[in-house]
Amino acid sequence: MLEANLENLKKGFPAISKSIGQYLAEGGAYCLEMNGHASGVVLLVEGDFNEPMKLFWQDEVNDQVKRAWNESQEATEYGATAIALMILQQLTEYTVIERSFTGTGFDYWLGTGE
Repeated sequence: MLEANLENLKKGFPAISKSIGQYLAEGGAYCLEMNGHASGVVLLVEGDFNEPMKLFWQDEVNDQVKRAWNESQEATEYGATAIALMILQQLTEYTVIERSFTGTGFDYWLGTGE
């Protein structure tokens, strides 16, 4: 079984700074916990890959974090991005190499380089 940790986001990617990675990790932890999941939850990735993946996080989802992420649409967007990046890192050779402009229909350019 694949394993991933949202802490890896805090290291950054070619197009995601460490600070943004921290933000995404916290948003991911918040969304997962608000949906009744604890660190170590097993997600089933389905599509081009069919793999179970155990996902961990260390961020504490306390009252301050809950108040900060209270806007559900934004929390969902960034939480989903966090999870997608973990899946991308575990199952492909690709990484995020550039942020896309609004209106292009996608959020990030993917590639294999820096």
